[in-house]
Amino acid sequence: MKYVAIKDIVHSESQTHKFEKDHLKAVNTSDVLGGELFDVPYSETALLKGQFKKTIRFNDILFSEIRPANRRFARVNIKETADYVVSTKLMVLRKFNDSVDLDYFYYCLTNQSFLETLQRRAENRIGSFPQITFDLLGEYKFPMPTLGEQQRIASVIANIDSKINVNREINRNLPLTA
Repeated sequence: MKYVAIKDIVHSESQTHKFEKDHLKAVNTSDVLGGELFDVPYSETALLKGQFKKTIRFNDILFSEIRPANRRFARVNIKETADYVVSTKLMVLRKFNDSVDLDYFYYCLTNQSFLETLQRRAENRIGSFPQITFDLLGEYKFPMPTLGEQQRIASVIANIDSKINVNREINRNLPLTA
């Protein structure tokens, strides 16, 4: 089986956001968790901290540079992203390789085993806290079956994820018992 390095699938997007509006939605690491990008309120642009700089697009992957095991990642599922600006603590990963299915890649990138590998690597880094960079991330390789097989695998996982989400919703709505 062929293996492909992450850097040959996505690049880390660092396009600086144009601050042409008085209010923007500022996304920080706390606004993404386990695949979910939370709805963030508008903030006054003049009051945003200097860390909010990056522009995003639909289907980008937001992936925290800090403590990978904390599962601070999500796919951008918002079509209109002009009002969003992202913290520099989040990598903005944009797929460019057409022979790789985005869903398959996302599942590879965010599987627990890989996140634990990244966490161990981040903890061995010299610095004040466990952090990864795109240079480090980009060297990792994933098995890459044919595009059709990638899509089939991603479809099976998506089906399982959907059932898990339905279960979570059912559990949230169960009455509390004493």
